[in-house]
Amino acid sequence: MARGNQRDLAREKNAKKQADKAKQQGSGGGSVQSRNESDKGALEAKVAAKAAKAKEEAENKAALEEFSKTKTTLPAGAAEDKPAVKKAAPKKKKEDPGMALLMEGLGSKPGKGKK
Repeated sequence: MARGNQRDLAREKNAKKQADKAKQQGSGGGSVQSRNESDKGALEAKVAAKAAKAKEEAENKAALEEFSKTKTTLPAGAAEDKPAVKKAAPKKKKEDPGMALLMEGLGSKPGKGKK
């Protein structure tokens, strides 16, 4: 009789799952027309937000271009006043003394490949 109980529990669980699914889709599943209207409203809001963002970016770009036009350049000697930044010298590879001895025994120089 345990199997019959499992079937009943499974049916109850499935009924609850179907009811939750119907709630998520709207009231009783909703009609196609109501779904289309809600989608249309969401799409219009999205398009309006995108247009507002594009307008704001265009204003920012125009302001930046205007600022760059009014910006003065430095005199020719001003760049020389700044101290030059020196790059660090590349580190030399440390040679293993044992490797040098081994390479001497083989008849080639360290760091060089066979010819």
